Amino acid sequence: MEVYVTLLRRLDKKEALKFAKAVFKHVIDAPSENAFKAAEFRRWMAGEKKDCSTVDAWGYSAAKAFSIKFLTGDPAFKNVENVEFVR
Repeated sequence: MEVYVTLLRRLDKKEALKFAKAVFKHVIDAPSENAFKAAEFRRWMAGEKKDCSTVDAWGYSAAKAFSIKFLTGDPAFKNVENVEFVR
């Protein structure tokens, strides 16, 4: 969802949908336990005085579960473990 929203900000709807569909082919189902980890991570971020959306918490937790880095440009994630920060 966030990929599509970002694309809609930068492209017209037709182009955004084209790119989003290409990305969505690579989406992996996360185990249901991810919800608990996502909630715990979001609470930790709040304790660190950092904003974290529910979608970002899910993404971060899923990335950890699959032993891959969470890729983001969100400044709240700077210096967070297991994050590849890009701008």
